[in-house]
Amino acid sequence: MCTLLCIFSYNSLNKTSRGLIINLSRNYPYSCPISIKFNKRDYLDYCIENSTLFNLCNSPNCLHCTTLLCPNNWSPSIGIKDIVYEVKNSFYKINNLKKYAQIFRNLKLPDEIINFICYYF
Repeated sequence: MCTLLCIFSYNSLNKTSRGLIINLSRNYPYSCPISIKFNKRDYLDYCIENSTLFNLCNSPNCLHCTTLLCPNNWSPSIGIKDIVYEVKNSFYKINNLKKYAQIFRNLKLPDEIINFICYYF
């Protein structure tokens, strides 16, 4: 590891803080970051865990395979701003999927319909 970039925000209304820690290699920007943690949670592990949870692993919407941090998708033109934007959107997407999953369970929708709806997230 070469560089540790920390981005923190604090909400004074509800007294919560959020942190994003990006470990960059010496080869950055020619190689993707070594790891990213959001609120002490590994970002890529979180993507894999939730892709499995929502059966997205073998779909075009796999959260791990579509991330900018996948070595197959990495490019030197990807900046820190792009990484922060992606992490924010992925957590937003995952949290929405979890909310919809609760609704789907309550409605007792068939798996085919649930998969069809999740395909568009």
